Amino acid sequence: MRFYRTSVYKSTRSRVAGIIGLGWLGVLPALATATNGLLSLHSINVNTRDLHLSPHNEISLGTYPEDVAFYFDHPLQPGATPLRIRTKLEGYDKDWREGAGEMHLAIQFFNDAGDLISQKFFNVSGSSAGWTGSLQTSTLTHRRETLNAPGQSARVMIIISSAGPPATLGIYAVANLNVAKSHLGTTKTIIGAPFDERLPDGNPDLLPPGWLHDGNRPSMARVVSLGREPATQAFGILDDSLISHAEWHNLLETAPRVDPGDELEIEWNEMYSIGVGDTAVVQYKSLPPGRYQFHAEAVDLYGRLTGNELIVPVRVPLPFWKNYWFWGLLLVAATGCALVLGRYLILRKVRWQMMRLEMQNLLERERMRISRDIHDDLGARVTQISLVSAMASKSAQDPEQSRMNFNQITEMSRDLVAALYETVWAVNPENDNLNELGT
Repeated sequence: MRFYRTSVYKSTRSRVAGIIGLGWLGVLPALATATNGLLSLHSINVNTRDLHLSPHNEISLGTYPEDVAFYFDHPLQPGATPLRIRTKLEGYDKDWREGAGEMHLAIQFFNDAGDLISQKFFNVSGSSAGWTGSLQTSTLTHRRETLNAPGQSARVMIIISSAGPPATLGIYAVANLNVAKSHLGTTKTIIGAPFDERLPDGNPDLLPPGWLHDGNRPSMARVVSLGREPATQAFGILDDSLISHAEWHNLLETAPRVDPGDELEIEWNEMYSIGVGDTAVVQYKSLPPGRYQFHAEAVDLYGRLTGNELIVPVRVPLPFWKNYWFWGLLLVAATGCALVLGRYLILRKVRWQMMRLEMQNLLERERMRISRDIHDDLGARVTQISLVSAMASKSAQDPEQSRMNFNQITEMSRDLVAALYETVWAVNPENDNLNELGT
């Protein structure tokens, strides 16, 4: 399944509009060989798992995605001029990703037998500072390097080459080249810019004296003009092949001589715009939560937009425990739990208070019963004492009967006092323990 949102020149759009609905496979040869196809997303792989692609919706990569890979179909068509592919994940990448394309200026040392004994590379990639997409309006960047000639050195060569990764595409221009040798306190220029006489621009058959273009496609190395009037001529490499490279170098037969230990100072001005044309996958180790837009653009050899662009909106959602709705639900749940707990505590307190009131009520009823019993018991005893006393007063003339009545009154009084004592002891809270109960 492929997903794409592209904008291309009208001519390209009109030529491919009729085949988009039929699918890509089997119909690409119908395109004119001079026009590249459209960039289209082939798949997105996260944690070795392919995602379902939706043509018009934002694609979710899931929480904490790792090993994210965007695969897209390459627009290169047979016979068409190769295009550089650059990518950018907007919201994550600060700059465009141009791939691993690079060119270089190198210095090589040979011995008297013509054998290479040492070399040093000064690589360039991406676009130089001040690059505007044109050799006439871009600004040059100055570079200066120093190194010492190694042992057995006899001759030195300068190579300006696009022999980096095979899919390297772009432009590299070197102007005002100068190599100076310091020996025994004296400094001498041994290689200088060979453009004393102006050469026709872009003619690969006209070479600066003492220099040769080389590689498996030498015609990509040509003399170019930089800036406007007065223009500066420079070594240029316009690499427009995915499988070939080109280079400039001075001739070994006439290369300047050096001695071991000589200090060499290399200075030059350069401008460049370099990328690759075989990018088909872009990988990210991991992505933080957020919304992104994956951009893939096809640009020409000078890094200029062609209008062939792919835009894919993607997002990495927050883990559910970091979302506002989760904390809202958690707050609601906590509030509900607090309310339930509060209601439970209140009901428990009410029940306890009701039980306390019920116990107090029972205690009051028990006290009322005890008081009634005491009242009835004491009343009965006092009444009995009163009756016996009346009987004793009537039998005052009978000493024996009186004595028996008074003994009975005494006994009844003692029982009354004992009953009062027992009642007072029972209602005293200090006696509510086992020790007092045992006594």
